[in-house]
Amino acid sequence: MTKRKSKATIITANGRTISKQELQDFKQIAWENYGKLIAEDKFNQLMQSPPDYAIQTRADGYPYLKHGYVRMKMIEIFGMDWDFEIMPVYQGEPYRHVPADKALSSPEGFMTFGKLTLRLNPLDSKGMPSWEQPIVKVLTGSGWASWRKSMPYGKAVNASESNAFRRCAFPLGPALGLTLYWDDSAMYEQHNAPPTTLPELWSRLKAINKGIGLIEAAKLLDCDVSELSDQFDADPAGVWEVLSQRDRTN
Repeated sequence: MTKRKSKATIITANGRTISKQELQDFKQIAWENYGKLIAEDKFNQLMQSPPDYAIQTRADGYPYLKHGYVRMKMIEIFGMDWDFEIMPVYQGEPYRHVPADKALSSPEGFMTFGKLTLRLNPLDSKGMPSWEQPIVKVLTGSGWASWRKSMPYGKAVNASESNAFRRCAFPLGPALGLTLYWDDSAMYEQHNAPPTTLPELWSRLKAINKGIGLIEAAKLLDCDVSELSDQFDADPAGVWEVLSQRDRTN
């Protein structure tokens, strides 16, 4: 499940820590790209994390949202003016049968490639759809599902289609599974990179609820306060690792 660690951070179902700043950055990007095109209450709904009952966990511990839940939220937020289709990208076929690979410990399965098309009508000054030429947003994603001889082909293909649908939808916001797939977010890698300046270091420590003073920082790094700047210049990644992983006990 997705749970809150503190007022400043969220621990996702896959164990990633997301700061409020990261989610705020995503919200701003989403607002500029498509948030302006839907009602404000719908956009706020899209930015909410999914409830625990909607989150399932695979045998390998990987979390995901139920297909029906994602489809319901898509209708609830975007209405009915969207389509999902499986694309015939595998030599004209809508799916690909992938044989098992013992060397990679990969089981036999099926792969599909989906396309999610949103048609969004700009809002007028009163917040109502203008019904002008809609703005089209397209998202794509692949899906894979394992298959065993006791399982009908159709069941495995349907599972891979569901996975493709979920992967198309999740970039739209937390309500559709964004925080469950945070591993795939370039924004996470950007925020996880070590800071390059001391002001950035203090700002990011504060953002993840680990804001500390100079004396405590020097103690954790086993140096004098006067040596903090030199130590950071010599090894910014090492300083960031020590201070960002430190647990508050007070």
